[in-house]
Amino acid sequence: MEAGQRDLGSASVVHLESLLNIHLLPLLGSRRMNTFDHKVVEGFLQTMERNGVGLAAQANAFDKLKAILLDTNRLGLFA
Repeated sequence: MEAGQRDLGSASVVHLESLLNIHLLPLLGSRRMNTFDHKVVEGFLQTMERNGVGLAAQANAFDKLKAILLDTNRLGLFA
């Protein structure tokens, strides 16, 4: 994905919605941004492992969570 690109292909949108709805939001959706730290992220990964989520899905979910947290930091919304 090129810098500044905002339009996703339909397959990418489906994949992103799946990551959000199945993995990220159920475990982290009610958490306030200022409560995130390494322990929260580690707990997120451990919960996915306990729930039998495959390694590829874990990696994809972690990568998306990392991207979200880095973007909020870059935008000055979260330290």
